[in-house]
Amino acid sequence: MGILELQIHLSILVIILASPSKLSATTSPIAKLNCNDHCGDVRIPFPFGISEDCYLNSNFSVYCDQSSDPHRAFYSDSTIQITNISLDGQLTVLNHVAHDCYRQNQPHLNNDKNTWIYFTNFTINNTANRFTVVGCDTYAYVYGRRRSSGDRFYQTGCTAMCGAKSDLENGPCEGSGCCKTFIPKHIRRVEVNLRSFENYTNVSDFNDCGYAFVAEEGAFTFCPDSITNLENVKRLPMVIDWDIGNVTDCDVAKDSSSYACNSEDSECYMNDNGYGYRSESA
Repeated sequence: MGILELQIHLSILVIILASPSKLSATTSPIAKLNCNDHCGDVRIPFPFGISEDCYLNSNFSVYCDQSSDPHRAFYSDSTIQITNISLDGQLTVLNHVAHDCYRQNQPHLNNDKNTWIYFTNFTINNTANRFTVVGCDTYAYVYGRRRSSGDRFYQTGCTAMCGAKSDLENGPCEGSGCCKTFIPKHIRRVEVNLRSFENYTNVSDFNDCGYAFVAEEGAFTFCPDSITNLENVKRLPMVIDWDIGNVTDCDVAKDSSSYACNSEDSECYMNDNGYGYRSESA
């Protein structure tokens, strides 16, 4: 890549990162010249791109599966489907729902009770997402790695119980058939481990499945029928934070040849839940 071409690419990135609120209102995002800016219904703005010449680096690679109708966008070469890329430094992906079901003479039916999702350079948003457990004989843990603490281990979880379906109410998720909790900051990997205390034997007349997931707050609203309806739900949206580089502060970023905040009206600031920087108008 020549110096002039690199300067053009960085200028595009400065525009995107400096004015996210204005660009979010436009009808189409800014992509590099001669690059596809859509994959199906998903807009692909720079620094993301579908081909090598169209993204900033491999951290922003998007694979467009053209065998489906509409086409589907996936993060890099993974099976993580992207449903939205925000110019405010977030992307929405579909995350798996863990299931643990028991039926008479069919133990561990639909037993997908361990799920995980992992990002090398992005983080899972700790304010937009919640860890949720649904069931009446159900407990689950979410655990993984926090890169900001030297890649140290973390774990949290909650328990959902009830004695009858009449105990369940619409809306609240406070332990009766449903519980939820926050996840820590700086998470790049989440694993869900879903379990039952008694294999639903004490509540099997109305509940024989449990569920657990990390998903965007508002993507799921609890109701009494959730203890059965969620059996057909395989994935729910989850919010991921993206940023530029892998630096500890803006002074380090400024020494990089690919520094993006080099226009007169832009300033560097660090992503509070990430490992890189973003740019905003001064």
